[in-house]
Amino acid sequence: MGFFENSQKILVSTIDHHHCTDGSTDCVYAGICGCSVYLFDILIMKKLQANIRLILINALVFLGFSSICLLALELVLRSTDKLDQSTNPAPSYIPMRYRRVDSEINSSGKTDIWGFRSSDGRDLLEELNKARSKKCRVVILGDSFVWGDGLRVGERWPDYLKNISQCEIHAFGKNGWTTLEQFAFYEGRLISKDFDHLLIGYVTNDPHLVIRLDKAYLNLPNGTSFEKYRKDGSYLTRALGGLSVFRLDSDTTTNQFINIFSKIGNDLNKFIVKPLASKLHSVDYLDQRLRAISYSLPTVTLENMNDKSDGLVVAWGYQNWREYLYSTTNFEKWSESLVKFSEIARHPVTLVLTPENNTDKDILHIKMAKQSAEKAKFNVVDCSYVNESLFGRELARPREFWANPADGHPGKEQNKGFAVCADATIKSMLK
Repeated sequence: MGFFENSQKILVSTIDHHHCTDGSTDCVYAGICGCSVYLFDILIMKKLQANIRLILINALVFLGFSSICLLALELVLRSTDKLDQSTNPAPSYIPMRYRRVDSEINSSGKTDIWGFRSSDGRDLLEELNKARSKKCRVVILGDSFVWGDGLRVGERWPDYLKNISQCEIHAFGKNGWTTLEQFAFYEGRLISKDFDHLLIGYVTNDPHLVIRLDKAYLNLPNGTSFEKYRKDGSYLTRALGGLSVFRLDSDTTTNQFINIFSKIGNDLNKFIVKPLASKLHSVDYLDQRLRAISYSLPTVTLENMNDKSDGLVVAWGYQNWREYLYSTTNFEKWSESLVKFSEIARHPVTLVLTPENNTDKDILHIKMAKQSAEKAKFNVVDCSYVNESLFGRELARPREFWANPADGHPGKEQNKGFAVCADATIKSMLK
């Protein structure tokens, strides 16, 4: 009875009362018997309308409150440095103005047709082809540490080495190059060149088993000898998260679902998040902070649908991604590639270990690389002592030793130390 009594006003207004001249409740109940379903639908619609109205009101309140918060955050970020984290050695947010300076620094100097950076953009491979002087000749291969990410030309460790060495120094480095890519480039472009010694700069993220260089660039029509060490069954991502939650920064994909997942996120990032973040400090701040949270997610291994013998690896966050590089599955294959390089190299080779940090984890990874290189008959020089002398055993490298406030690559002092370390190796070779 309670149901009908509470709904009586609605029901009376929707039922024909002509059969009950007194309008009694009994007459209403009798009318219900013939149209109960119809009346129930009306009640549901009324309830639904009320819920929709409530949802819309709450949404408007939430949007209004969020807009006020974003406006306040925007004002704080634009007018103060309270949230800049300028001295934090492991910041979760880097302001736009710092990143603009970093971009300007990386745009300084010029790159040649191969992507190698110098002060004037001259062809560095062609320089190596020129008749040599009476000096000894040393070639350096490396990644962003040799290219000089975050530094100006003249501030990289090969630049400092040129100033103090008795030998000609020819450096070839590109951002993101892996050990395999450096080996492949040597095989295709450097193996027949006239020089005395090869230094390969080693950074703790170099065991990434990918080769993204095409055959024409490598000058190897039939492919490189290091192709077999690639791990195309891996899906390694350095970041997951931010405002475009689905974004996955990957090198290879072998699973259709992951490809779709990645495309959605990348499109969200490209067309919505990045344009907004480039204009609004508040959006940029939230995107970076959310991405920093995602870095703490654990590594997840999924089954590779195309190759049952090799797991599809999804490593979320830079540290988890790097940790995977030193797993048995990955690192053993990388170590095998060192043996292969030792077999084909026509020049004396030294692996120069240049870690950016000095944590227990970095020391362990450097030790593993050193042991593998020595087993492969490489000469090895460990420049970790440079970090020990500059900032000791810190959980995170002090910001003052960064390349610049927005770029965590090694700064000038570390690079000067690496140059001295490498020069000591060259001098020992000349004795």
